[in-house]
Order: sequence, then structure tokens, then C-alpha cells
Amino acid sequence: MIRFKNNVGGFTLIEAMLAVAIVALVMTPLFILQNRVFLGVTHAGHTTARFIAARNFLIETAEKNLKKDVPEFTLEKKIEDPLTFLKYEIKPVTKESAIGKKFNNVHKESVTFTWQDGTATKKDTLVSFMYRPKSTQS
Repeated sequence: MIRFKNNVGGFTLIEAMLAVAIVALVMTPLFILQNRVFLGVTHAGHTTARFIAARNFLIETAEKNLKKDVPEFTLEKKIEDPLTFLKYEIKPVTKESAIGKKFNNVHKESVTFTWQDGTATKKDTLVSFMYRPKSTQS
């Protein structure tokens, strides 16, 4: 039997490997959770960007359309990041609706935005109502 002078106590290789394996088992669910949180934040960011783009499209198009005296108007636009299709529509409110019964010359503005989420097609709509008096020009 060979004896060494510097017999220092320490961990054996098997003990160190077991410690690393235990730490890996504990950390794996945490890494999975972190990945899901990052994906959720990314998804929320894209959703917010779509709503902001739709709102800006509604405001810009409404400002341009206010100068015109057209009863109905439709405009489409595609944005790249995140990939979304926007469709602006303005049309008079029907007399059968609750708003149409109470008020005259009210128009409904809407921006419908559509995007792909995996294999499903998602759609949301922003709606605004605007009073547009009939022009007095003949």
C-alpha cells in the first residue's frame, strides 16, 4: 500500500458528479419556466405592437378621411414587424342599431387586424364612432 504525505480530504469524483446531477435536476424546471416567461413576454409585446399599429392606422386614416365627404371608405395595409394585416372601414351606422335610433349622421370607424399565430388565424377589431354632419354644399 502506498501512502502519500499530502493526504488532503476532499470530494471524490463520484461525489462531485452526484452533486452536479442534483443541481441539474433542480435547475431544469427553472430554465423551462424562464423560457416560457420569455415567450409570454414576447407574445405580449407583439400583441401590444399590433394594437398600437391598429390605433395609429385608425387615427391617421381618420384624419385623412375627415377632409373627404365620402359616406363609406375602406383601406387595407400590411405591416411587417410583427406581420399583421390591417383593414380600415368607415360606414354610416344603420337606423336599426341602438346608436342609429338616437343619433343621426353617426359613422362607425373600425380597424380589423389579422395575423397568424402558429396555424391559427387570429383577428381583433378596434371600433370608434364619429359624428359627421352632412355637408351643406349643394
